[in-house]
Amino acid sequence: MNWTELGQFIGNLIVMCFVIYTTIKAGIKKYGNSIIFNQDNKKTDVMEHNKTNLQIQERLDNIRELLNADSARVHLIHNGSHYLSGVSSLKVNCAWEALKYGIKSYQIMLNEVPVTISAAFIEKLWEKTLINCPDLEHCINLPENIYKLAPFASIEKAIGNQALSAILLYDDDRSPIGFITIGYENKDSFIENNAELYKLATFIEDKLHDLVVIDQDTKKKTKSR
Repeated sequence: MNWTELGQFIGNLIVMCFVIYTTIKAGIKKYGNSIIFNQDNKKTDVMEHNKTNLQIQERLDNIRELLNADSARVHLIHNGSHYLSGVSSLKVNCAWEALKYGIKSYQIMLNEVPVTISAAFIEKLWEKTLINCPDLEHCINLPENIYKLAPFASIEKAIGNQALSAILLYDDDRSPIGFITIGYENKDSFIENNAELYKLATFIEDKLHDLVVIDQDTKKKTKSR
């Protein structure tokens, strides 16, 4: 047995355990009795979120069926990280997805998509609030869109969509927070129904507000303990 190597191994192990201990200790000191360390709060928070998630999912399923669409998706903008310069690295996540039976899910693929890919599309939604593209290829090739929408359209075409409706989502301050897409893999199935899309957007916005309130209430309860 090489006693020198054994001693080095034990020394490294002790150092590693010390680092893990100090890291966990610092985390507990920083966050106190957070949801992570409070089983009751964790259960309440998860179930409240889950109840709202199910309501959103059910509404998406209903609108997808009503519009005879292949998919209905809610995409939310988030800031998961920063570039080295400190600039926010905004990304788009597909938070909810409703699919016709037999249609492939792309929810995982549509997570962590840089917002720069959707920037021109979001700008177009900002101008119009709602967009209907009965033929996605035709919409892309319009003079005002031919270059701007190419990155976003490439993603939609890659996941099989030939036609698309989309509507912007706002927070309480009327700032864009995401968008809803209704996708058709066969453009002949496209149905335009602006009234239902506006109602869906309002419903989703209200439910997202409910989730914010749930998180705020949980945070207040945690701090009071």
